[in-house]
Amino acid sequence: MMYANLNPAVSPMERAHAELARKAAMEGFVLLQNKNNALPLTGKKVALYGTGARKTLKGGVGSGEVNERRSVTIEQGLIWMGYEVTSSGWLDDFDAEYDKAYAEWKAYIAEATAGINTYEVHRLAKKTPFVVPSGHPITEEDVENSDPAVHYRKTQYQERR
Repeated sequence: MMYANLNPAVSPMERAHAELARKAAMEGFVLLQNKNNALPLTGKKVALYGTGARKTLKGGVGSGEVNERRSVTIEQGLIWMGYEVTSSGWLDDFDAEYDKAYAEWKAYIAEATAGINTYEVHRLAKKTPFVVPSGHPITEEDVENSDPAVHYRKTQYQERR
């Protein structure tokens, strides 16, 4: 049984809920920690690094999973607010490294679990989680054309070193 709207058009109720969520987010935003008075950002050129820049976590997995029509990444949000992200080359390199590592991990899991039951697939995937790459080291040259530099590494995948 399906309990979802199968119409691809955005309904008036969805628009109203999206506006309410936007207002609630703006009113409920709390800055929990502001080390070294780094926020609010000053200047309009931002060097942005890390997993969460383009793969921004919106929810968890399983019961915490979030399925929405669209979401905004940290990078998109900064650009939409008028900031120039000066580290797109670093982010492009990171995306390529991430995609390669994820494809290799997925292939490993597929090969290791061929012909076994679902429980064993989940057990093996938990024992051998995807390790998010770090990207190449950030250098002085990487940040020289920006005002602040922001590193955002939040990810839904477990990280092990």
